[in-house]
Amino acid sequence: MQNQQIAVAAGGKRYECDTAIMIDTRALEADGHIALFSKNSGDHTKHEYYALAQTVLFQFQDGDLTPVAVEGPIALSWKDRGTTVASGIAILRTRDGEVSILSHADQPTRKLLETAYKFCTRWVRLDVR
Repeated sequence: MQNQQIAVAAGGKRYECDTAIMIDTRALEADGHIALFSKNSGDHTKHEYYALAQTVLFQFQDGDLTPVAVEGPIALSWKDRGTTVASGIAILRTRDGEVSILSHADQPTRKLLETAYKFCTRWVRLDVR
């Protein structure tokens, strides 16, 4: 099901995307601080999150993807849902498949990306039989 774009605002800029993963730094210490959003719906969306988290992590580790530094909160709104990350990162995928990372200064970006990847991996594995 296709719906309006997911809007992410950070550092005075607005980003429109199809998929977003918001990771608060608290996710390093406790579960429940990762929020997932996708314009798609259905059982396959968990695989979409997994693929996005994996792709971004590997591109970051290979030096092919540099985070965009932002100041202030990263705010997401879509339909009647929303969330704000005051300290952490956001992973975004646009309609044309481009990916980006928005990151607050001095964040452990690699650790946050690994946390998101592990979270999405566990979620997919729960349904694999």
